[in-house]
Amino acid sequence: IGMAKGSNGKKGKPGAIYELEMSSIATIRRVIAYESRVEAFKLRTGRMASAEIDKFTKTSAAIAELPIYISDYSNWTTMGIRSDLARLKSKAGIEWVIIDYLSLLKDGPAEDSNERSAVISDRIHSMAKDLDISILAVHDLTKAGITGAIQGQAGLAGSRRVMYNADMIMFLRDSGKLVDGYKSYTLSWEKFREDDPDRILELRRIPGFPAFVELAK
Repeated sequence: IGMAKGSNGKKGKPGAIYELEMSSIATIRRVIAYESRVEAFKLRTGRMASAEIDKFTKTSAAIAELPIYISDYSNWTTMGIRSDLARLKSKAGIEWVIIDYLSLLKDGPAEDSNERSAVISDRIHSMAKDLDISILAVHDLTKAGITGAIQGQAGLAGSRRVMYNADMIMFLRDSGKLVDGYKSYTLSWEKFREDDPDRILELRRIPGFPAFVELAK
């Protein structure tokens, strides 16, 4: 939302979301919950007070005006997304893309996971470069990466091409600590091609909302 609305004095930019894991309705509902500050379960059940209905209505109308294009089609391949992005680039001038997530793309179903991830990573890298679009792609960790037995980029699932192709790599992990009774997480930069990657944000979930807030230092 921030990329489309703009922030810190910068104008928002049009973008696209390819949501292969959730439905577009679930995705938008999460956004509305955070932006309106109406708890997600109330949006799902419709059990809202009059003031919350007003917030929901106003927020929904504002989000509908944002230049965001969402697809929840389950059978996207990288080549299909590339074609769709070329169309959206020409039609709407999109500048950013979110793909959630790489393992659900349908490229090379007969290949093993390493080969598939290498092909997908190479194609997304070329797509971003050729179309001059920023792409944020969600990817898996190995079991060892999830448990912390393996640290850093070595914990990425699939081919090492994923690691080499990315300009930035960030990991969101459970910190194992509670803050005000809620789980806390760390968002760490493990790779930053043009800067120092040694950055960590400490976060916690916002109760009742599918969102995080940075912890005060």
